Amino acid sequence: MERLSRQFPNSDSVYYMDMWPFSPPLMVVSSPSTASQAVQQQSLRKPSTLMDLFYPITGGPDLIFMNGEQWKKSRSVFNPGFNPSYLVSQVPAIVEEVVIFKSILQGAGQQGKVFQLDPVTLNLTLDVIARITLDIQLHHQQSPHEFASALQSQMSWLSLGNEFNLFKRWNPARPLVQWYNAYVMDRFLDKELDKHFEPTPGNAPDVKAPRSNRSIIGLSAESYIKERTLGRTDEAMDKAFREFTKTQIRTFLFAGHDTTSSSMCYAYYLISENPSTLAKLRTEHDTIFGEDYTKAESVLAEKPHLINMVPYTTAVIKEALRMFPPSSSIREGSPDCFIVGADGTKYPTDSTLVWVMHQSLHRNPNYWVRPDDFLPERWLVGPNDPLYPIKDAWRPFEFGPRNCLGQELAMLEVKAVLILTCREFNIAAAYDEWDLGHPKNGPKSVKGDRMYQIERVGAHPADGFPCKIQLR
Repeated sequence: MERLSRQFPNSDSVYYMDMWPFSPPLMVVSSPSTASQAVQQQSLRKPSTLMDLFYPITGGPDLIFMNGEQWKKSRSVFNPGFNPSYLVSQVPAIVEEVVIFKSILQGAGQQGKVFQLDPVTLNLTLDVIARITLDIQLHHQQSPHEFASALQSQMSWLSLGNEFNLFKRWNPARPLVQWYNAYVMDRFLDKELDKHFEPTPGNAPDVKAPRSNRSIIGLSAESYIKERTLGRTDEAMDKAFREFTKTQIRTFLFAGHDTTSSSMCYAYYLISENPSTLAKLRTEHDTIFGEDYTKAESVLAEKPHLINMVPYTTAVIKEALRMFPPSSSIREGSPDCFIVGADGTKYPTDSTLVWVMHQSLHRNPNYWVRPDDFLPERWLVGPNDPLYPIKDAWRPFEFGPRNCLGQELAMLEVKAVLILTCREFNIAAAYDEWDLGHPKNGPKSVKGDRMYQIERVGAHPADGFPCKIQLR
């Protein structure tokens, strides 16, 4: 789709694609103005069809695809858990998980073999989001955890209905595997919920005293207390509350680790391809955390606010997200919504899925200077500099009321990883060696890039980012 957009530069604002029989027509928008109209100014609804597609992962109406009052109420319940100041207080917990991640990198570096980084970062980010969501340690980085394994299996079995291989699309084993994975996930979450509730003779559970944090499960418990205060204590409500909470926890654990992992991989890749960037990163980290990088973990854990004092590191991450956004945004058109193109033409959205295609917008030469070049400096210059980003052109987390709830956490995670590893390791892509051991027919690169993005729910690096790790 990105390549198609580039073939029609004069139609970059809006174009339609007939996707029958796979989906309703797509209305692709790839300019700051048209994206803003769809997401910020009119805030079109999330498609109900996507909720159905992701049901095997989430298990019910989820915060990502809810609409209307149901979404507003649910979002208000969980907003405190992603407050920036609260998340900074969780940096020591993030550091603990990154320390485990570092030990895995050290082992890979000592072996000197080609090493797929994407699966390892997936396990890291899943352990982190579990601490924020459930206030527990899964230790999935060290040994497979039943819930984490079931969730990742469920993601690998997800079908979006667009597979050309008909057996893959309608694999008869899929329903059985998905049922079992859902059973494992819910069994684990039921146990965790029981830790926060105690049965009483009247069968209405008492909520245990909230802990001194704002984990998602804790916020759900607080919300339930408020419901009981209003007199809604019937058994049906208790069951509905339990199912609602399990669905949202599954959603947070899924959405909170998949795209963040990919962002880590692409940050490492772009840093390794640009030695001057790595040098500047190391200088910034020496300045903020001290030249002895072995003490960075303790410094960051004791002074978590320092994680927000690394402007160049932040710029590197933002530029990686610009070049390789992990997802896009899709909304549901409506009869009364028209998108106005750059030439003033009004385009109807009725009966379409409006696709804000980040991959195209983020590299659109109409809005970015040197769009295919990795330039973290564009995030550090003033508004009079040609590199200065155009408003609304960078949107990996989207804007408006439906923006990504976990964007602050994602940025903190990637910053913590870079701060604690970039001075200790050299990580370089090893696709040449990988291809020798895994030959395949056809082109190996997309737009000259071997580490192109592939679809695995979110966008991930091809072949899991095979790399070699060198200890400094």
